[in-house]
Amino acid sequence: MAWLDNIYQKTGIEVPFPIIADLNGNIARRYGMISNEVNPNVTVRNVFIIDDKGVVRTIFIYPMNVGRCIPEILRTVEALQTADKTGMSTPANWTPRKSTNSCTTPDI
Repeated sequence: MAWLDNIYQKTGIEVPFPIIADLNGNIARRYGMISNEVNPNVTVRNVFIIDDKGVVRTIFIYPMNVGRCIPEILRTVEALQTADKTGMSTPANWTPRKSTNSCTTPDI
């Protein structure tokens, strides 16, 4: 609950989905979120896109040292919704709004 309150205090955003505690890591292990090769005690960065019927539609798994690309996650949600609504398949690099769905890389 403190984590949710922290998010709200810093951003003003209320998290609209359930959050669970997994103090012993059993849930993380069941969902393949622990990579014993990397660290048996820490989860890798997983994103599960679950539809309104409770079906896991997409899973992204990122190494601990790689950040997630939120625009790509949103693009995937929109592609799934478009495919469900229209029956069409979205092609490679499909975007509903090209200008708002790109991950940028910093200059190195």
